[in-house]
Amino acid sequence: MVKVPEEVRKTFEKQRVIPFATAAKNGIPNVALVGMWWWEDEETMVISDNYLNKTKNNFIENPVAALNGWADGKSYQIKGM
Repeated sequence: MVKVPEEVRKTFEKQRVIPFATAAKNGIPNVALVGMWWWEDEETMVISDNYLNKTKNNFIENPVAALNGWADGKSYQIKGM
């Protein structure tokens, strides 16, 4: 796994809600706002599945996702599987 730099983690931590983007197998995109999440360690972000049915189904079909964090004039995107 890749370690997420501390500056990126701290930028995400300044947000209460983060956008979580997925796409279905046929390519139709979906973005859900996630309010329950935390860093488990410097490589792992945990996202709570609170009624994220479409997001969860998309991720099962197509395990590629993106998250966006922004604060203090900086914006970071994390993409992964």
